[in-house]
Amino acid sequence: MNKILKPFEEEKKKKIINLLVLIFTIYCLIVIPFDLINLSPYKSFVYYYISFAGYGILGYYLAKTDFTNIGKLKLSNKTVLLVSSVLFILSFIYFLIDLTNLSIASNEISGVNYFTFITLLLSSSIFLSFRYFEEANEDDEDSLFMKIKNGKLGMLINSISKCSFGIYFVHPLVYIFYKDIVFGSIDILKHNPIKWSSLMIVLVLFTSWGIIWIMSKIPYLEKVSGA
Repeated sequence: MNKILKPFEEEKKKKIINLLVLIFTIYCLIVIPFDLINLSPYKSFVYYYISFAGYGILGYYLAKTDFTNIGKLKLSNKTVLLVSSVLFILSFIYFLIDLTNLSIASNEISGVNYFTFITLLLSSSIFLSFRYFEEANEDDEDSLFMKIKNGKLGMLINSISKCSFGIYFVHPLVYIFYKDIVFGSIDILKHNPIKWSSLMIVLVLFTSWGIIWIMSKIPYLEKVSGA
């Protein structure tokens, strides 16, 4: 995004990003749910790949916009951190309950719909939580954030972040592996659906990360690992 927008002046950049974010939001919340555009036979391709470019645009918008100054409203970094953290926790709880209910209804671990209001809220709030967690504590070397950033957990988060592009491409295969092969003979939804859904999220994330991390260390494969 930086390279694409480089030739434009700052004000022009803001207008372009605001427009793209608006289009992406309308696309996710109106066009996809109501199936307003007939993209057959390319619907799956557009849905799974082209549509996700919108998340890159949204990420750029969230990274570049100053949410401590919204019109006449002035907020501190800690206030934005608190609000975004609360939104993340609430949206994640709703997301997990909804995923569990869908899984029970279909009698299998349900996939995730990436283009819903809750998913957008969840993605945006966790992004802003990390951003303002850093901005609220970056000048304090003894803060919890700096201890996490400079510790093993910070290294792990940074590694997952670097591998995230590759994780996106490989995680559907990992999900199928766990759902159909590892847990295929177990009726996990008759036990504790919330526990199993949470476990699946953790397993898919860290297995996908491990695959991409290993690929990034192998000559030639690192070029296609996405890391």
